[in-house]
Amino acid sequence: MLLNGIAPILSPVLGGQLLKVTDWSGIFVVLSAISIFIFILVWVGVKESLPKESRKSGGLSGIIIGFKKLLQDRRSTRYALFIALLWVSCIGIKTTTSFSLAIQTKQDAWFT
Repeated sequence: MLLNGIAPILSPVLGGQLLKVTDWSGIFVVLSAISIFIFILVWVGVKESLPKESRKSGGLSGIIIGFKKLLQDRRSTRYALFIALLWVSCIGIKTTTSFSLAIQTKQDAWFT
């Protein structure tokens, strides 16, 4: 929970400081390095918690069968649809707001 509260504050600050040293592609390199480091930490540090006798090796067919069962469950399908529509509306609001602010700023510049 602390990470969710602090990351939106620190990310722009650290990204701005990083831009003083490098260009936009440097940010991708740093984020890739951080992602690889976290992946290795998780790969090494997180052990399997499910006992061997309870594990299943379904492969691709097991995944397809699992998704088929999931899509047949009306409750989970409604929940997934609700979440998808919520995300689409949030992205739409963010996009249209920034677009209209840009238009408004441009119009204000014309009249000054």
